[in-house]
Amino acid sequence: MINKNLLFFVLILLLFVSCSSSRHSTYWVRGYKKPCTGLIEMECLEVFQGKNLKKAQWETIYSSIQGFEFEQGYLKKVILQKEHLNPKEVPADASSILYMLVKELKKIKDSLNALQGNWQLTHLDGAKVSENSKAISIHFNISQNNLYGSDSCNRFFGGIKHFTENEIRIGPIGSTKRWCEDMRLADAFHRGLKNVFFYRLNKDVLFLLDKNQTLLLQFKKMNITN
Repeated sequence: MINKNLLFFVLILLLFVSCSSSRHSTYWVRGYKKPCTGLIEMECLEVFQGKNLKKAQWETIYSSIQGFEFEQGYLKKVILQKEHLNPKEVPADASSILYMLVKELKKIKDSLNALQGNWQLTHLDGAKVSENSKAISIHFNISQNNLYGSDSCNRFFGGIKHFTENEIRIGPIGSTKRWCEDMRLADAFHRGLKNVFFYRLNKDVLFLLDKNQTLLLQFKKMNITN
């Protein structure tokens, strides 16, 4: 005969497990942290649930992952336990969601790292720029989601609003206000930058394209680092 107390305990345990707010899920953790704002300015991890990294929609998490070792420049596929905590029991400056590493499945070099660094303009709207125009350059800082550079007259700076393995949206762009005698090339460069939707990389050559995948700007990698 089954012990009634034992049966009662088993039923309660099963009910607790089935109603638990924690569960295991597979995530990709991005190889770069994103500037974010909680109660203070900080850097946050980004995660993605899915198989197609080329179309990844990264989700910012405002807490650390217990047991997880972040390595900049490396994508990691992991199994995480995600637990929703009672908001009444969580400090005001803490996340109500707790992430814990269950298992690390895979680690690969983050291909987005290839865009990081300094690039010099070589072609504008499909035409090669003159020797006098080689002062136009751009630096992508992927880890901070921003960029800066020179348009041959002024220094410019801005943010990266959207970034995947083949898409990029830039803006808004600000710049210094120095006056130069001929601004035609700088103005054309900024028009192109404003309309960038896709990018392609071929070794040390970067192509920035519009929505129709028409080439707007072409760069070559510069050896200097900032």
